[in-house]
Amino acid sequence: MGRVVVTATTSHRRAMRTIAGALTDRGHEVELITGLEPPTGRALVDQHRRLCRLLAESDKPTVVVGDVAFQGTLPLSYGAPGPKPAALILVGTEPYSLSSIDTAPAGLGLPPDRTAAGRERNRRAYEYVRDALGGVQAEFVEAMRSVGVTHDPLPFVLDAPVLAADRFLQLSVEELSYRRSDTPSHVRFIGTLPSKHIADEVVISDGAFDTVQQALRNAKPLVLTGRSAEQLESNTRAAATGAALYLATDKPSEDDIEKAVRIVLTDPTYRGNAKRLAAEYARLDALGSIADAVAGYLS
Repeated sequence: MGRVVVTATTSHRRAMRTIAGALTDRGHEVELITGLEPPTGRALVDQHRRLCRLLAESDKPTVVVGDVAFQGTLPLSYGAPGPKPAALILVGTEPYSLSSIDTAPAGLGLPPDRTAAGRERNRRAYEYVRDALGGVQAEFVEAMRSVGVTHDPLPFVLDAPVLAADRFLQLSVEELSYRRSDTPSHVRFIGTLPSKHIADEVVISDGAFDTVQQALRNAKPLVLTGRSAEQLESNTRAAATGAALYLATDKPSEDDIEKAVRIVLTDPTYRGNAKRLAAEYARLDALGSIADAVAGYLS
C-alpha cells in the first residue's frame, strides 16, 4: 500500500474524513490537511504551500485525494515547481459544474437544453457569468502565478479543478448532475457516501446538496426551498429528476409546506422517481471507487 494525502475545506471536512478513514482501512498511509474558504487568493497560496511541504516530507509515491473546493491542489497540474504526486484525484463534494454546451452555468438554476437555441442560450449565459466573475478570475490567476504556475492561458476558475485532475470522481449520480454530451473521459459519477437510514416519508430541506443526495439514496422524495445560488442549482437539479417539489422561495409559509408535502405524498410519481434514483445509487460504491482509483496509481 502507498501514501495518500487527503485535502479538505472546512465545509467538506466530514466527507473527506470519511474518505480518509476508508483509505486507512485499506492499508494506506493517510494524512489529512484542511483549509479555509474562500479558495482563491491568499487561501489558495497557503493551501498549496502546505501541501507541497507535506509532499516533500516523503520519497514514497503519493496520491493526492482532494476536495474539489480545496484549490491549493491546482498549481500541481498547471506547471508550478515543487514536488509532484503520483496522481491528483479530485472528489466532487459540490454540484458538478464544468462548463458544457448542453447546460447553463451552475448557480443560475436553469435546466439543460441541447437544442440549437438552448446551446446558444447556454453560450450567452457562460459569457455573462465569466464577465461577472472577472475579478475572481483575475485573483485566481494572480494567486496561481505567485506560486510559479506557468500554464497559459489558465482555464476559467470554476472549470480549473475538473480539468486539473487525473481522475475526477463526482459524488452524485449522473442524472442529478445533468447528462451531458461533452463530459470528459476522466470524469466518473460515483454515487454518494454512506448515510444513516431516513425514516421520514418526505424530506423537507433547504436544498443542501448532501441532504438531497442522502434523501434520494434512501428513496425519499423531497420538498425543497431556498434561492441562494447553491440552493437554486441543487434544487432545480433535484426537481428535474421528478423526485422533488421545489418551492422557489426563501421563506415558505407553513401552509405552503403542508400543501407541498400533501402533493408529494399523494402523487406516486415523486416516490417512484425517488426509488428509481435510489436503485442507481445502490449500484454505485463511492468509497470503493475512490479506493480503486488510488490503488491504480500506487500498484
